[in-house]
Amino acid sequence: ILTIMGLEVKTPETAKLTGIIPLLPFFFSYIVSFLFVGVAWFNPHYIFFFSLRISKKVYLINNLWPFIIFFMSVATGLVGEVSQSSWPGVRYLVVFLFLFC
Repeated sequence: ILTIMGLEVKTPETAKLTGIIPLLPFFFSYIVSFLFVGVAWFNPHYIFFFSLRISKKVYLINNLWPFIIFFMSVATGLVGEVSQSSWPGVRYLVVFLFLFC
Protein backbone atom coordinates (compact mmCIF):
# COMPACT_ATOMS: atom_id res chain seq x y z
CA ILE A 1 0.00 0.00 0.00
CA LEU A 2 2.83 2.40 0.86
CA THR A 3 4.44 1.74 -2.52
CA ILE A 4 1.19 2.31 -4.37
CA MET A 5 0.70 5.59 -2.52
CA GLY A 6 4.28 6.58 -3.34
CA LEU A 7 3.63 6.05 -7.04
CA GLU A 8 0.88 8.66 -6.83
CA VAL A 9 3.33 11.41 -5.82
CA LYS A 10 3.53 13.88 -8.69
CA THR A 11 6.49 16.05 -9.58
CA PRO A 12 5.98 19.82 -9.79
CA GLU A 13 5.27 21.37 -13.19
CA THR A 14 8.14 23.84 -12.83
CA ALA A 15 11.57 23.76 -11.23
CA LYS A 16 10.69 26.80 -9.11
CA LEU A 17 9.80 26.52 -5.44
CA THR A 18 6.34 27.95 -6.22
CA GLY A 19 5.58 24.80 -8.23
CA ILE A 20 5.34 22.82 -4.99
CA ILE A 21 2.59 24.98 -3.47
CA PRO A 22 -0.29 23.39 -5.45
CA LEU A 23 0.99 19.95 -4.38
CA LEU A 24 1.05 20.69 -0.64
CA PRO A 25 -2.41 19.20 0.10
CA PHE A 26 -1.33 15.95 -1.54
CA PHE A 27 2.02 15.87 0.29
CA PHE A 28 0.29 16.47 3.61
CA SER A 29 -2.28 13.73 2.99
CA TYR A 30 0.50 11.38 1.83
CA ILE A 31 2.55 11.94 4.99
CA VAL A 32 -0.47 11.41 7.25
CA SER A 33 -1.50 8.30 5.30
CA PHE A 34 2.05 6.93 5.35
CA LEU A 35 2.24 7.27 9.12
CA PHE A 36 -1.21 5.78 9.63
CA VAL A 37 -0.58 2.79 7.35
CA GLY A 38 2.76 2.20 9.06
CA VAL A 39 1.06 2.07 12.45
CA ALA A 40 -1.76 -0.06 11.06
CA TRP A 41 0.79 -2.51 9.67
CA PHE A 42 2.58 -2.76 13.01
CA ASN A 43 -0.50 -3.25 15.22
CA PRO A 44 -1.55 -6.76 14.06
CA HIS A 45 2.02 -7.98 14.44
CA TYR A 46 2.13 -6.57 17.94
CA ILE A 47 -1.23 -8.06 18.90
CA PHE A 48 -0.45 -11.49 17.41
CA PHE A 49 2.82 -11.59 19.33
CA PHE A 50 0.86 -11.74 22.59
CA SER A 51 -1.94 -14.01 21.33
CA LEU A 52 -2.08 -17.61 22.41
CA ARG A 53 -4.89 -18.62 20.06
CA ILE A 54 -6.27 -16.98 16.91
CA SER A 55 -9.76 -17.85 15.69
CA LYS A 56 -11.00 -17.88 12.10
CA LYS A 57 -12.88 -14.67 12.76
CA VAL A 58 -9.68 -12.86 13.76
CA TYR A 59 -7.92 -14.28 10.71
CA LEU A 60 -10.68 -13.04 8.38
CA ILE A 61 -10.75 -9.59 9.97
CA ASN A 62 -6.98 -9.40 9.66
CA ASN A 63 -7.26 -10.20 5.94
CA LEU A 64 -9.95 -7.57 5.51
CA TRP A 65 -7.73 -4.91 7.08
CA PRO A 66 -5.31 -4.52 4.07
CA PHE A 67 -8.31 -4.23 1.76
CA ILE A 68 -9.66 -1.37 3.83
CA ILE A 69 -6.23 0.26 3.95
CA PHE A 70 -6.17 0.16 0.14
CA PHE A 71 -8.85 2.83 0.18
CA MET A 72 -6.39 5.07 1.99
CA SER A 73 -4.30 5.25 -1.20
CA VAL A 74 -7.41 6.06 -3.23
CA ALA A 75 -8.45 8.82 -0.81
CA THR A 76 -4.91 10.22 -0.78
CA GLY A 77 -4.87 10.34 -4.57
CA LEU A 78 -8.23 12.13 -4.64
CA VAL A 79 -6.98 14.81 -2.26
CA GLY A 80 -3.99 15.37 -4.54
CA GLU A 81 -5.97 15.50 -7.75
CA VAL A 82 -8.98 17.58 -6.70
CA SER A 83 -7.78 19.75 -3.83
CA GLN A 84 -10.10 22.66 -4.68
CA SER A 85 -13.21 20.72 -3.69
CA SER A 86 -14.11 19.67 -0.17
CA TRP A 87 -15.39 16.19 -1.19
CA PRO A 88 -11.97 14.51 -1.42
CA GLY A 89 -11.21 15.69 2.11
CA VAL A 90 -14.54 14.33 3.32
CA ARG A 91 -13.82 10.97 1.68
CA TYR A 92 -10.38 10.97 3.27
CA LEU A 93 -11.97 11.56 6.68
CA VAL A 94 -14.54 8.80 6.11
CA VAL A 95 -11.77 6.31 5.28
CA PHE A 96 -9.92 7.28 8.49
CA LEU A 97 -13.07 6.91 10.59
CA PHE A 98 -13.86 3.56 8.98
CA LEU A 99 -10.36 2.31 9.80
CA PHE A 100 -10.69 3.35 13.43
CA CYS A 101 -13.94 1.41 13.93
